[in-house]
Amino acid sequence: MASSFMGLYVQREALNSAQKALDITGNNISNVKTQGYSRQRLDVCSVANTGYNLFYNTSVGLAGQGVDNVGVGQYRDALIDEKVRNYTTLDNNYNVKDVVMKDVETALDNIESKEYGFAANLAKFKEALQSYATDEANRKELANVAFREAESVVQQIRYMNSRLDDISVQTKSDANISVDRVNAILESMANLNKQITNSYIQMNYMEMTANSYQVDNDYGPLELKDQMNLLIDELSSFGDVKVEEQAIGSYKVFFAGQVVVHNDTYAQMSMTIEDPDPLYMGFKITSAGNYIKDEDRYDGLMNADLWKKLATDKGMTNREYVQKTNEVVDITGKDKLQGGALRGYLDVYNGEGVFSGPDMSEFNARIKNYPDEINSLLKEIGTYNSEIAAGDTTNQDKLTEALEALKAYGEVEYDDTANTVKFCGKTVANATGYAQIALKNDSPAPGELSFAISGTKSDTDWTAIGDADAIKAEVQANGTDLSSDPADYPEGSKLGEALKKINEDVVWQSGYANDFQGIEYYRDMLNAFSTTLVKSFNDIYKDFKDANGRTLELFTYEGDDGSKSFRTAAANLNVTDMWRELPSLLAQPEQFVNGKEDEMDELNNDFIHKCLAIFENTSLEYVNDETGLKDPLKMTLEKFVAHISDTLGTQIEGNEKILGTTDIMLESVQDARDEIMGVSINEEGINMMNYQKWYNAIARMVTTLDEALDKIINGMGVVGR
Repeated sequence: MASSFMGLYVQREALNSAQKALDITGNNISNVKTQGYSRQRLDVCSVANTGYNLFYNTSVGLAGQGVDNVGVGQYRDALIDEKVRNYTTLDNNYNVKDVVMKDVETALDNIESKEYGFAANLAKFKEALQSYATDEANRKELANVAFREAESVVQQIRYMNSRLDDISVQTKSDANISVDRVNAILESMANLNKQITNSYIQMNYMEMTANSYQVDNDYGPLELKDQMNLLIDELSSFGDVKVEEQAIGSYKVFFAGQVVVHNDTYAQMSMTIEDPDPLYMGFKITSAGNYIKDEDRYDGLMNADLWKKLATDKGMTNREYVQKTNEVVDITGKDKLQGGALRGYLDVYNGEGVFSGPDMSEFNARIKNYPDEINSLLKEIGTYNSEIAAGDTTNQDKLTEALEALKAYGEVEYDDTANTVKFCGKTVANATGYAQIALKNDSPAPGELSFAISGTKSDTDWTAIGDADAIKAEVQANGTDLSSDPADYPEGSKLGEALKKINEDVVWQSGYANDFQGIEYYRDMLNAFSTTLVKSFNDIYKDFKDANGRTLELFTYEGDDGSKSFRTAAANLNVTDMWRELPSLLAQPEQFVNGKEDEMDELNNDFIHKCLAIFENTSLEYVNDETGLKDPLKMTLEKFVAHISDTLGTQIEGNEKILGTTDIMLESVQDARDEIMGVSINEEGINMMNYQKWYNAIARMVTTLDEALDKIINGMGVVGR
């Protein structure tokens, strides 16, 4: 039989639960404006009357033992959280593009305006040439007018290019600020992980397992979890984020496909090139390295104390360390950094549209597989060759096939008499063994790709060294270098092409470039216009040379150091000193040959008409003559100016539509999440009234039980006294 006072004990616990439910309701209302706060709830359960009879209870005497507080939980939905972060990543990508490309539009403002834009300058230059060709009075003055209008065209192009420079500098600065913020977020996450784990321990929510520890229930430091989720949301605005909750309650965070936070350790990132101003923008982040299971850590990640010690011992900032260490992962490619503000900065800063070479990330991925592919072939060749040297010719055909496959990578020489195989001039197989190959640097920078090859070893010797990573380390440490000159490899061989593209080819060397129409695309459009302008006008006068052998030129894009580069054509575009000194040579190029100004008794329209014909030429091409990449359309100079403006306008309009769509989708999933985790004053008010009624009912129940006990104690057994 239950105790007479059990009912009071039951109601005491019920009052406690009702009071706690009211407290949590008040806490929710207090945090209605707290950013990132998740609505909390009290989870309760009925107290079982026995510990071994939970499903079919027949022990009526011990029934009705009341309510128990299980814990305080919060309302969150992991799927909705993931959707919010995915849309945040997408939205911030297009938001950056929208802001920067509208700045580009401002920089090229009124480019096609016939009244006061660049098109107007070009039209005035054309009109000046027409006047020079038709008017015989004041011909010298008309020559000066034509020169000044040409100079105005040049100045306008250089001005627009300088405006694009300003946008590039600002974009780089914004990207650097974003990198700093990402680094701060990663550090904060690691510190929060440590606090979360310690909180679980202090709350006695951690239990020991066979090999480690794990959290034994779903409750814990809710406010710390809210802070962590808030940081994860912010990190998703910069790039692609994935999160895994660990057994000890901490969070493992992936960014751009890399493990960046694990327990209290974290990675740091930097721009790939800091100074001087980068030609192309890129990002790299410290590699997590290998996972050490017994210690539950990644050997490439460091905690706050180690990062601080590194700064103290090495005298460098975290970003400087990232710049100098080889233990980094380049996350510039779209295979790693697919969205977020950082992807937006990469696209607008590096995007060259049709003037862009292929994305280097895919090519790099293939290059990194070359050593493994070659090593597999070398092992086959070594095995079959040893068998043949011993007199067993069973696998002669397989040896031939392997040798043919190896020829795809470089030059192969096979001596069937001496049973030796040479690859790129190095012996890679003999009667007793075979060689192995490796990249000298696992992450070669442009211009630094090279391969190392070992001496021959038996299969037993290679097995003794260890696995593939150990063999690679052996080759890198003790191997000899293969030639880094692509000319030493057969044309079309994989290693030769790799060396050429990474170390020499300008297009591949600019591997961070992509096909988005960003700042560099519009700069290249100006560059293409400039080079076409220079070539078209200068070709008219290419047969005229002065006494020093100089060719007559009207325009140039030669830099101060005497070099000519497509990339700086708009920045260096200018009228030549020879035209500046003799404006009339436009019509009388013989003056340049003679070295003096002639009297202009008769007007020679031949060369002026050739200049005017350039404006009517509908077949002009706008080409990067260094790479062969070009705008696909052929058109006049004036049409090309309108083409630049139309392309930019269409691009911005399309980007605005995508941004508008992602804004709507993001707002929708945020509203869905707010419905789950957000605090509603109305809902909490209803809860408050319900819990108050619960509290009042329990109080009434206590009164009833008190009256019953009073009857038993004071009223029973008095009859007949």
